[in-house]
Amino acid sequence: MAEDRNLDALGLFQGVFHVSPDDSVERPKQASVGVVAPVAISAQAGVCVLACERVSVADRQTEDRRGRYFAALSKARNDFRALARDLDTALPQRDVSARISFAPCYEFRHQVAITASVKVVAASEKTFRRLRHIRDLAGAGTLAGDGRYSGGRRENEDVLAELRTAMRQELGSDEPD
Repeated sequence: MAEDRNLDALGLFQGVFHVSPDDSVERPKQASVGVVAPVAISAQAGVCVLACERVSVADRQTEDRRGRYFAALSKARNDFRALARDLDTALPQRDVSARISFAPCYEFRHQVAITASVKVVAASEKTFRRLRHIRDLAGAGTLAGDGRYSGGRRENEDVLAELRTAMRQELGSDEPD
């Protein structure tokens, strides 16, 4: 009887099929509840672990996408600040440089638009549009001392803070206000 509870090489119960000494398979016997129940419970636990792991991976991917988007916005903003303080770069090159710096933001913006909550998408759009306006100012030769540029930067900081808060709330890092 103890042999009936061992698993065969394929992971099947020997207790389900009776194998005679001459290696012929006889009609299936009913497996005992004592053998099947623990296996069924183990299988359910395994499925639960896999489901939780899948959710965990999706959460990490979402966090990673949001982080990369925020990093792209920050890098572009810093590049625009450098352009606004640069007195030597010619106007055509300034525009090209500003557009190249801003290009990665488009990809991440679209990822956020299809994967984020309505609140995060709205904050993302405001931030994106505000930063695009700063890109246009820096690319057109507006310098850091100009009120249009410094005002645009302040507005960008405000909408960036809104985006940060919305992302943190969506990811469960902060409680809503």
